[in-house]
Amino acid sequence: MNKDTELFYLLKFKENCPNFPHGDVCPDERPDFLIKTARRVVGAEVTHFYRQMSSGAHPPLQQRESVRH
Repeated sequence: MNKDTELFYLLKFKENCPNFPHGDVCPDERPDFLIKTARRVVGAEVTHFYRQMSSGAHPPLQQRESVRH
């Protein structure tokens, strides 16, 4: 995945995640991005992107297994 695609997915995630850190998103290599906040630096690695299924459909097994808590 190229850096533009990774940034696109990260920014879409940021739009939909109220807990996403507020700060500057800086491209990097390992991890893919650094989010620099006033108090810390958070790393973000883009590995998978799953589209939301229709309301009655179950998410694919791979998607369910990839979610980390």
